[in-house]
Amino acid sequence: QRIMNKIKLLFAILLTCFIAYHSGHAQTIEERVSRLEKEVFGDSTITLTYPTRDNVLLEYPSASIIQGLYGTPYKNAVSDYVIYYYWNDLTSGRSYPLVGTSKLKYWDMKDPQAVTGGAESVFQFKGEIYASNHTWENGKCFQKTLKSTNGKNFLPLSNKMELGEDGSFTVVGDEVYWFIRPSAYTAQGKPNRVIGLKRSTDMIAWTATQTVLIPDAQDIAENKDFYEMSVIKTGNDFFGFLMVYQKGNSGQDAEQIPPYTANEQTVSIQLCHSLDGITWRRLNNRKDFITRPAGIHQQYCSSFIDGNTVKFLVSESPARHARDSVKDIFKMVIYSIPLAELLKFK
Repeated sequence: QRIMNKIKLLFAILLTCFIAYHSGHAQTIEERVSRLEKEVFGDSTITLTYPTRDNVLLEYPSASIIQGLYGTPYKNAVSDYVIYYYWNDLTSGRSYPLVGTSKLKYWDMKDPQAVTGGAESVFQFKGEIYASNHTWENGKCFQKTLKSTNGKNFLPLSNKMELGEDGSFTVVGDEVYWFIRPSAYTAQGKPNRVIGLKRSTDMIAWTATQTVLIPDAQDIAENKDFYEMSVIKTGNDFFGFLMVYQKGNSGQDAEQIPPYTANEQTVSIQLCHSLDGITWRRLNNRKDFITRPAGIHQQYCSSFIDGNTVKFLVSESPARHARDSVKDIFKMVIYSIPLAELLKFK
């Protein structure tokens, strides 16, 4: 591929020189060659800035732990962020879905209240609060959408649909894009988790699932699946924050038992880009977009735009994504990147 690019560049340079010579603009040849090099090889002069770790919003104390987020934060009437999360009581072994408010500062979660109805992936659309809920029946996973009038009590809205258990919602104008992990899928003869898309204008009637991101040959060779993807839209650009599951070195799924090598049974966040939410490009050479700190083996994120900044609420855990790993304990951490810096990755 590199050789072909060089051949294309050489041809383009010769053509540019010919046109410039005959049009009397020989002084612009160097500028035109520079532009062509950037188009073919990328602009090596751009310095990329990655999300910074701002602060810990919630951490696990001795008796209770955070299990994770289950929604996209949105602002309430007094401009506090509304955040949905699970709180585990280690004494009773029970998990409690809660909703609280925060200004996204260190340990700044106020007024936690119980949430009913099995809400997951909570978000705001046209001033209303919606969510999804998944259930397992006879080995199959089903999803339905929910609605709440107060942000705490959710009731069923749509009929159930056979889908995977993880997903997120993105508002695009008058539509909702539901980036979902479909049920069992086979790519190149090997089961893989993929990313699908459903669309709706009312959260009740949904388009058929369209597969938009599939692990390719490189991913399959590296035993990687796509767990879920949080998506933002800014201008004409969609940015996807793809949670990539690194299975065992021999392809073991969550049934793998210790010992583990460094990256087995981990989940990391990569960056993708699209102009329509359907056709996606992997960016940043598939490297981690949000740095996974030492000792952290799983990261899951919810992304949103706050003014000129993109913010991420990231659930981080030292546990590996395996049933025989340590207890699933998470802390909730805020990361951010200026929107202008994110756009440089395109």
